[in-house]
Amino acid sequence: MARQLRSRDHRVAIAIVDIEELWHLGARELARTLPRPGLVVCLDAVGFFDERPRTQRLPAGLGLRFPALARQLRMSKRRGNFLLAVHRGSSAAFVTSWRRAAEAAGLPAAQLRDPRWNGRGPRITHWVNPLLMVLDRSDHEPFWRRSIPAVLLTGTATLRSPYYHRDSDTPETLDYVRLAQVADSLAATLAGEPVELGLAQRP
Repeated sequence: MARQLRSRDHRVAIAIVDIEELWHLGARELARTLPRPGLVVCLDAVGFFDERPRTQRLPAGLGLRFPALARQLRMSKRRGNFLLAVHRGSSAAFVTSWRRAAEAAGLPAAQLRDPRWNGRGPRITHWVNPLLMVLDRSDHEPFWRRSIPAVLLTGTATLRSPYYHRDSDTPETLDYVRLAQVADSLAATLAGEPVELGLAQRP
């Protein structure tokens, strides 16, 4: 994606942070010190896909709260072959554009719109609706807390991959054609250009 953006007119910065598992320490520091961005796109566990039925799970109760996503999974026989965009209203337009580019590039996509607003207030959902806390489990959350539009693009990690955070999580388990589709669709969307069909078919 960085190589593609280099040849395009854009205002995108790429950052890599660590210590996500300890309260998103790296992302929290970045959100605190970075000049305020217009949008943050967080990539988390985007390389593992599984075309077999019943390889995709949802957290208990999430399907009832988000019936459109549950219906899409049922129609695909719960195949773990898609990338999920978790977003809020402030980034809905970007997600719509990215999903169109992803599907044009051959990458199945799904989206889940978090009904909460950006800022510190939504932390009350820890008590009112703890189910939504599962949507905070990545490096986009510190930006939401600072009222910065943010999107999480994810392969859902442990809800799909049996290798996540295990010794068996090796390069051979990744789908590089799908990773190319992720890069193609995201670079095109961030640069505000239509996706270039066919790029994602390279090995």
